[in-house]
Parts: sequence; structure tokens; C-alpha cells
Amino acid sequence: MKTFPGASKLLSTAPDSPQNDDHVPNLNHDELAILLRLGERLVSELDLDAVLSLVAETACKVVQAETLAVPMVDFDHQTYTYLAASGEEALLVRGMSFPIGEGACGWVLNHERPLLFGEGGSYELNPAASWEPGMASSLLVPLICRGRIIGGLSAMGKRHGAAYTARDLAILTLFANQAGIAIDNACLFKALRDEEARVRMVLDSAGEAIYGIDTAGRCTFANPACLRMLGYAHETDLIGRDMHATIHHSLPDGRPLPVTQCKVHWSIHVGYESHTDNEVYWRRDGTSFPIEYWAHPQVKDGRVLGAVITFVDITERVRTNQELALVNFALNHVGEAAFLVDAAGRFKYVNDEACRSLGRSREELLGLRVIDIKADASTEDQWRDFWRRVEAEKTSTFESRHRSL
Repeated sequence: MKTFPGASKLLSTAPDSPQNDDHVPNLNHDELAILLRLGERLVSELDLDAVLSLVAETACKVVQAETLAVPMVDFDHQTYTYLAASGEEALLVRGMSFPIGEGACGWVLNHERPLLFGEGGSYELNPAASWEPGMASSLLVPLICRGRIIGGLSAMGKRHGAAYTARDLAILTLFANQAGIAIDNACLFKALRDEEARVRMVLDSAGEAIYGIDTAGRCTFANPACLRMLGYAHETDLIGRDMHATIHHSLPDGRPLPVTQCKVHWSIHVGYESHTDNEVYWRRDGTSFPIEYWAHPQVKDGRVLGAVITFVDITERVRTNQELALVNFALNHVGEAAFLVDAAGRFKYVNDEACRSLGRSREELLGLRVIDIKADASTEDQWRDFWRRVEAEKTSTFESRHRSL
């Protein structure tokens, strides 16, 4: 790999930096064609790696560099990394990282000014040094976009042993102005894509079913749990479809549910959150299941853009509640008093006969403990002894006296 004697100290600043004046070089036909083709390709390219590779390849041709690298400031602003390179030493250079203040690139990134080690100019980094024929020449310019430094272009060695000149510097700076915007746009696109991927990962990992709709009620996304519960294989099966007409069109008894009575509809047209647990969603195969859902409107600058709906299948909850209702009905129609208590002796359930025989309301009894009504076990120690016997024997038959009103 070629070295540049004292490169970190011998590189000079151009006498009149083209980045800071209005000088534009006279481009020949080939140079102009390369820049125009680059502009056309960069307009349609948003992948950061592809943009960086294209910039390195094109800049290498524009200034006839033996090797051209693209150092980019890292996220922590403490280091820079050659993310792309083209030319003879590209494979060796690409991926190398250095502290932000190290070397000629570090100087350019810190000072946001170009450096030329070649014909002409004064050598600010080391006034005693000068370029001489036979020495490797180099050229570096910063990439500045939206008022901030994002990286640079580093041309290392000119083909056929030639030296870089002020004209090369002006051309590369003109190129950098065009490339900087494209790279920054690709960085923004990558950040958006990464954030979208993060949000998608959260949605895909969620156990709850989640889907989104626009203001017309059309599906904008659906996570895997949503697809699974509704019987769809792919998100594209729902995207763009009217979700009320697709999954929420009817009541549990089959009667139509008008969209005007749908609480999700209220969320996107009134902007209020809504919640319900007494409706059903309809699967792709025409069957329904009970759900509890929450609808949250998406609001930006005072305008509702849509809504995000989260729902869970409450089939087991409904079945359990129905079974408990049957048990409660049965217990309330037996002739004996029935109680359910916990280990602390708190009443968790009392039937109608228990309330009648004790002369207390159900609400009152559920706020009491056994020792409050049991005359022969009225202390904590007596209750603990009794509970230990029940735990040991698993079942127990006994007679007791209760206090009634």
C-alpha cells in the first residue's frame, strides 16, 4: 500500500478553498458526463451502502485516484470509519476506523476544510514541508450537509504518478457538494427504515393482536397475532381492506352492526379512545369469537390520521364466567348455606341461603372474616388451628355456631 510521507502533518490547505468561494472549475466533456450520470443515479438510490459505493467509485474516476475512500463520522462523533472505498487498495482500506482527531482525515473532519498535498498551495500543517515530483499526492475534502460535517472524500495517490492540483480540489469539492446531500438523504432513510424495523419487531413480538386503520377504516398494518386470531396467512390479505366490513360487521347474535355504532369508528372520527369487551370479531372462515379491544386514535397537529386497535381473544374468560354463573345459580338454589373462604378466613363467596340464615347482605359478608361470625372460632389462633386441620385432612365435617343479626 502506498504511504504518504508524514501525511497527517504534511497535507496543506488549498490557498482559496473552493468550498468557501464561488469558483467553479471548467469541466471537460468526460468530467461533466460523469457528474451528470452520478446525479441521475443518486436521485433514485436510497440504500446507504449503495450510495457510498457509488460515490467512492465515481469520485475515484473523476479525480483519477489510485484509491479513493469515504471516511464517515461515526455515531459517537469520537471516531471515523472508511465505509466505502474504490481503487487499488480499496479492500485494505474499507472498514478501518480511527479516532476523530487522527491523521489528515481527522484534521479535515475537525476543521471542515479541504487539504491538498500536491502542486501549489501552502502547507499549513507543516510549513517546512512541500510536495516534490515523485512523492505520492493526496487530496481530501469534507462532506458537509445541512450545516454539519458528516464525512469526507479522501483521494490517495493520483494515477500514473501525477500530482493533484487546485483544479482537482475544485472538482472534488463540487462533487462532494452533490454527494453529501445524497449520502445524508440515504442516512435519513436508513434511520427511518431502522426505526420501522424496530417498531415492526415490537409489533411482531407482541402477544396481543394489533392492527391499524386510516380515517376511512382501511387496514394499514396487522401484526402476526392479529393475522393468526383472524385466520389470515399474510398481512397483505388485510392491507387496504375495510376492517369494519371484514371483521366487525355483526353482533354476537348475527344482527348487523352499523359502522355508525362501532366504537372504533368513533375513535377515528371523534378522536377519543374507546374500549369494549362485549362484542365479537369475525374470522376469515365466517366464525366469530368474543373479544376485548382498545382503540387509540393517531393524532398529529390536531388531526386524526387513523387509529391503532389492540384486541385479545376472551373466549376462555367468557367460558369461565359462564361456568361460574352456572355454579352460582346452583349454589343459590340449594337449601344449605354455602361459603368459600381463603386461608386468612376471608369470605370470597356466599350464597343466598348463607345471607338469609345470618341475616346479612352479600356485600356485608364479603367484607368479613370467619372469626367475625363463628362463635366457636373467634380468635386468630383458633382459626389457624382449624385451617391446619382442614389442610391436613383435605376435607372436614363439623358443627359450629354462627353469630347472626
